[in-house]
Amino acid sequence: MKKMFMMSVPEDLEEVIDILRSKQWLLSAFDVSDDLLYNPANFIFFRKTEGIDYRLILDRNIFDYIVSSYRKPSEESHRAAIALVVFCQISDIHIDASMALHENLKIPGSSLNESLEELDFFYRVDDSPYIETLIQYAIGAKSSYEINSEMQKSKKLDEISDWYDKYEKLKGWDSLYLIMLKIVDIYLSKHKTKVKLRLLLEWMYKEFRFSIVASYYALILFSSKRPKRMMKYKETASLDIRKKQISNMTWDLFVCDYYIKQLKENQQDVEILFATADKALKELVSFFVKSSICENPWNYFREYFSTPNDFQLVETLEKSNHFTGPREFEGKYFKNPYQRYILIDELEIKLGLKRTATNSC
Repeated sequence: MKKMFMMSVPEDLEEVIDILRSKQWLLSAFDVSDDLLYNPANFIFFRKTEGIDYRLILDRNIFDYIVSSYRKPSEESHRAAIALVVFCQISDIHIDASMALHENLKIPGSSLNESLEELDFFYRVDDSPYIETLIQYAIGAKSSYEINSEMQKSKKLDEISDWYDKYEKLKGWDSLYLIMLKIVDIYLSKHKTKVKLRLLLEWMYKEFRFSIVASYYALILFSSKRPKRMMKYKETASLDIRKKQISNMTWDLFVCDYYIKQLKENQQDVEILFATADKALKELVSFFVKSSICENPWNYFREYFSTPNDFQLVETLEKSNHFTGPREFEGKYFKNPYQRYILIDELEIKLGLKRTATNSC
């Protein structure tokens, strides 16, 4: 017997969904059509019948749209962001904004307290019981909406504060930042494109350590399938702008790495979605998801890419599994415990991001 259920929805929900769907911000780890991905009934059905919980990892750009929508004159992006909040409320999807928080904390001048205050306000929007005002704002019928002004300081803030403190002790960001510096360095070199990936892989093997996510990222970057605006670094920009560009590219890599790890470590009864307004990042995350869930990524690469140069890049990546020779990284440790920071220093100076070497090592 087929399982049936009934659900009541707000009158203007279809218009809200159309607004959100036109943005194409959502990404699922599963190959589903837009008709299913942007249908609240689909999420409610599987929650009620299969016990599936849904979690949405939110990128910083949409987080900013949501927070600024309450304080600034409304724009299309603001309304679409509130449409996403409505969609998640109706679909019973939990929005996880911890990544957006962490990204903001990497911006020079940001503080943990200010970021947590911003996150608290986000929760007041996300948990607003006045969904009709959110809907009317999203469809352009009103210029404002009501938030949850009665909500006490959420325990989530303490949890994320603790999470941030623990995460700062890890080397994940520093490692990906270093690899991104090297990727940009090689990208700007005069070597032929088909050689650049090999140079990066050899450097990771000899001088640092392998990163599957960084390898796949470089594979895309040096190929004919590179998304527009994937390379954000501009040599002619000012020093401050170039630093932000490198940081932004590192975040693209970090988000891809984080999302894939979340999918692999995830419980069977939880499905994770991703939302970003960055088209290049969405395309990258989609590539990583598809290559990670298929049985043979090499077959996927050969289907995804199309030019002889691209196929040479795939072959180069495949051959990197057979590299031999001395390495700086042996077992779980570097021969020199300061290797990561020595390399960061050297590359920042080479790229003109730092004028002189520091003594931080």
